[in-house]
Amino acid sequence: METNLIKKRIADILQNALNSGDYKNKTELSEKLNTTITSLTKYLNGTTFPQSDWLYYLCKELKIAPNWIIFGDEEEKKLPEEESKEKMMSQFIEMQKSLIQYKDDEIERLKSEIDNLKKSISTSPYYERIVAEPIKQLTKEDNKK
Repeated sequence: METNLIKKRIADILQNALNSGDYKNKTELSEKLNTTITSLTKYLNGTTFPQSDWLYYLCKELKIAPNWIIFGDEEEKKLPEEESKEKMMSQFIEMQKSLIQYKDDEIERLKSEIDNLKKSISTSPYYERIVAEPIKQLTKEDNKK
């Protein structure tokens, strides 16, 4: 899942909503979407990835299919008027699963990055003097207490 593409789709959806004339301004749109103007502006600029629960408000208010936001399938962009609530909720659940998987993958990537940094630090010629010795000293002091 490419979060930059998702942020761009969300920004485009919001900009189109503002340009449509259906909303007077950002204040009205933010109220309809149950968010603040500050958050709305961040979503419009693509600087923030929204919380998954907020995406429900976006999809419901603007009649956007959750699958389109995540996967970009143009044929599923707009929810038909007769779209069942069950289908939308099913798509929303799938979207949340994708977001959770993305976050899990990101956590694993960061853990791997931390492990690599630890390895590179431990092989540094300065490791003993800068890291290991002070830790040994602190451990000795803690054992004395």
